[in-house]
Amino acid sequence: MIRVPLASSGLEEDDIDAVIATLRSNSLTMGVRVREFETAMAQYLGAGHFVMVNSGSSANLAIIEALLRPTKGSPRLRPGDGVLVPAIAWPTTIWPLIQLGLRPVFVDVDPETIMID
Repeated sequence: MIRVPLASSGLEEDDIDAVIATLRSNSLTMGVRVREFETAMAQYLGAGHFVMVNSGSSANLAIIEALLRPTKGSPRLRPGDGVLVPAIAWPTTIWPLIQLGLRPVFVDVDPETIMID
């Protein structure tokens, strides 16, 4: 069996130096680096906006909230809608759905077809 690590560090010296510089700046959140990153990502994605959040959990909540309040012509979720989620998932994948009035529908994959079962 091949062991795949759940998480690993991809940090390089430049990354560590940037973190230290940010810590020394007394601007841990919503500082210049965050604004620079948001602007660069919005341009890279061709999006009008990009919002940095503190975690993947917050990102899940923000994207579900955005899908409940779409702009004109974009897809929309409505309270009570079912949303397919993996049968094995972190609570932070499922809880934003429940918190915002959606219904998680747990699905698994058929190992023979690799399709939703």
